[in-house]
Amino acid sequence: MIRFQKLYTALFIFSCLAPIGLNAQGLQVSTVLENINASGGVTTDRQGNVYISDYGSTLRNPPTPTKVYKLDIRTGEVSVFAEGFLGASGACFDAKGNFYQSNPFGNKVSKRGADGTLQLDWAIDSLSLPVGLAADAKNRIYVCNCSGNYISRIQPSGQTERFAQSPEFKCPNGLTIDPAGNLYACNFGNGKILKITPDGAVSVFAELPVLTGGPSPVGNGHLTWANGFLFVTTIGPGAVYKISMAGVAEHIAGAPFSFKNTDGPALEAGFSKPNGIAASPSGDTLYLNVSDPSWVQNPPGLHPAHLKMITGLCALPDIACKKPRKGLFARIRNWFRRKPE
Repeated sequence: MIRFQKLYTALFIFSCLAPIGLNAQGLQVSTVLENINASGGVTTDRQGNVYISDYGSTLRNPPTPTKVYKLDIRTGEVSVFAEGFLGASGACFDAKGNFYQSNPFGNKVSKRGADGTLQLDWAIDSLSLPVGLAADAKNRIYVCNCSGNYISRIQPSGQTERFAQSPEFKCPNGLTIDPAGNLYACNFGNGKILKITPDGAVSVFAELPVLTGGPSPVGNGHLTWANGFLFVTTIGPGAVYKISMAGVAEHIAGAPFSFKNTDGPALEAGFSKPNGIAASPSGDTLYLNVSDPSWVQNPPGLHPAHLKMITGLCALPDIACKKPRKGLFARIRNWFRRKPE
């Protein structure tokens, strides 16, 4: 059963009021949804709604098609946004509100139009275990190909071309883009974060810790860009890092190698297999999904999965968050700030 954990007290209070009275050590980890069983990517839209994609119950090919769930941030309602995917992993929205979903085990990218029309086989050419997705200002979609170790670019028409390739790619997994059009990919097979310029040049941007001891290292999950920084999940060690545009990495959440899911102060909380990650519109909150079977208990297991959030980022001294939009969130914030009569 999916359980929603105190949306109004946990999410609204932290998201709207976190900058008040918090310092650099004020980040908090809380559970938003229990047993959502969506182990793939995490995405947000302009309204702040959260989309959680299901890769499947294990790292292996899922026996049945998987789904994408939508969490309405205003009401707390969880619904099926789209279904029929062959292992849904990374996803993204373009500027027109179209939603794109990778299908790693179908070697394709699906598209759900802003009008709700679903094209499961939108892009099917020249993809090799596609995972992370990102959209640019021209509504072109970029794809991490884990098996092929290259980045593809898909035109709005669905035509696919190879965009960037490098020996530095080792199962590129997560993908995001900055306002200048630079892409950032994180490897699953090691701890490297790679920068890809708009002309396709690839360089190592940063490197994070990995989990060793198995057949091969387990590195990064996904990453997102918000307020001038990258935020990355390390699915192996179980931690979240903030990386500056100078390539300087800072550990901000998750006790490394704890192999368990616990809430609390960010550096004391635990994450097991943190994978997808996305930021709220203001950038004050990060959403990420985790899986209960740890690497010690069940290495390929991904269900049960849960949705967590890290709050209070706008209080960090080096982050300049976007101003909150007027309307519902401003009214809720002001309601909590009002003085007793």
